[in-house]
Amino acid sequence: MFANMRPIEVAVIIAVIVLLFGAKKLPELARALGESLHILRKEVSEAPSPSAQASVTSGSNTTTAPTPPAVLDSATSEASSANPAPMEHMG
Repeated sequence: MFANMRPIEVAVIIAVIVLLFGAKKLPELARALGESLHILRKEVSEAPSPSAQASVTSGSNTTTAPTPPAVLDSATSEASSANPAPMEHMG
């Protein structure tokens, strides 16, 4: 995609970026982008490969279903909101 760009197109894009962010912010943005890419590459290299995960999970044939969220009974919630707990006075 970017390989087919002509030099004038690249210059226009750079000019727009400079106008949007200003010349003072560009080094900060480049530094932040570089740090983000460094962290991303580090995390990707440390993550286990999909084949390693498949071998670990294929070892056990049992699967557990996720537990459903707790459902509040409407009568219980109405009763508790009608009679709130008394508050103690701090004196």
